[in-house]
Amino acid sequence: CSNGERPGSYSATYDKNTGILVHTKLPFTDDILKIITKERYESIAILILITAILSVIAYAMAAFMERNLKNLNAFARDMAQNNNNPLLEKTFTIDEADEISEQIVSLYNDKMSLLEEKGKLMEEEQEKLRSKRILANNISHEIKTPIGILQGYLETIITHPEMEPELRTKFLERCLQNVQRLNNMMTSLSMITRLEDGTNAIVLEKIDLYDAIQAIEEDTHSRLKEKNMTFTHDIKPGTYIKSNTATIYTILHNLIKNAAKYSEGTTISLHIAGEDSNFYTFEFTDDGKGVDKKHLPHLFERFYRIDKNKDTEGSGLGLPIVQSAITAHNGTITAHSAEGKGLCFIFTLPKA
Repeated sequence: CSNGERPGSYSATYDKNTGILVHTKLPFTDDILKIITKERYESIAILILITAILSVIAYAMAAFMERNLKNLNAFARDMAQNNNNPLLEKTFTIDEADEISEQIVSLYNDKMSLLEEKGKLMEEEQEKLRSKRILANNISHEIKTPIGILQGYLETIITHPEMEPELRTKFLERCLQNVQRLNNMMTSLSMITRLEDGTNAIVLEKIDLYDAIQAIEEDTHSRLKEKNMTFTHDIKPGTYIKSNTATIYTILHNLIKNAAKYSEGTTISLHIAGEDSNFYTFEFTDDGKGVDKKHLPHLFERFYRIDKNKDTEGSGLGLPIVQSAITAHNGTITAHSAEGKGLCFIFTLPKA
C-alpha cells in the first residue's frame, strides 16, 4: 500500500436498524502475498509471450502476402509478354492470394493452349496452301499436254484445207481422244475433291462384294485380253461389306486398270488376307515388273509418274482416287513391292 500498511482483504457492512457502519480488514500473510505476486508476474509474462507470438505471426503473414503479391506482379508481367515463368511449376498453398495466383496460372495455361492450337492451325493452313499450290501447278502442267496436242492438230487441219480425208479423220480422232482425256481428268479431280471434303459423303449400304466383282470382270475382260492378262479372286458369294456399288467399282476398276497399263505382268489377283470384327483386309497383287522402293511413298500422289519421260494417256489420278475412296470408308491402303516381283496393295473395307 502507498501508506506503508500491509495489504489485505477489506470489507464494510452497514446496519440500517442501528445506523452503524462496520469496517473489517484482514491483513495478508507473507505466504499469501508471495502467491499473489507470483501469479501477477506470470500473467504479465504470458501476455508478453502471446503478444510476441502474435507479432511474429503477423509479420510472417505480411511477408508471405508481400511475396505473393510480388510474384503475382512478376507473373502478370511475364504473362503479358508471353515469357516463361517458374511460377507455372509452383505448388501454391491455400489462401486468397494463392487462389488468385492459381486462377492467373490457369488463364495463362489456357492462353498458351490457344496459342499452340492457333499455331497448329496456321501450320495446317500453310500446308493446305502449299498442297493447293502444288496441285494447281500439277493440274496446269497436266492440262497443257492434251491442250497442246489439240492445238497442234487443229492448227494443222485449218492451215491445210487440202489434207487427205483419211489423215484429217485421223487427226480429228486424236483431238477427240485428248478431249476425252481432259474430261476424264476433270471428272477424277472432282471425285477426289468430293471424297476428301466430305461434300458428297458415301452412302454406305450392305452389298455383296462377289456380285460387284462379277460386274467389274465383265467390263475389264476386253482390256485384260488385249494385254494377255487374267484376273483371279477368291471372293465367295455372301461376302458383305458396307459400301456402295459405284464406289467399289471405282476402287477395283482403277486398281485393275493401273495393273493392266503399267505392270507388264500376266496375272492380277484379289483375295482376302485377313479379317476382324469390323474390317476385311484385302490383297490386290500382280506378277509384273514391280516398283522401285523409292517410288512407293509417292504412288498415291496426284499426277505422280514413275517414268516422267514417258507420255501416257492416263490422268495420273487413278491411285489417288482409290486412296480417297478407301479413306472415305474409314479404311486404309498401303503399297508394297519387290522389283521384279510385282506390286501389292493391301487395303481394308468395313464389314456389313
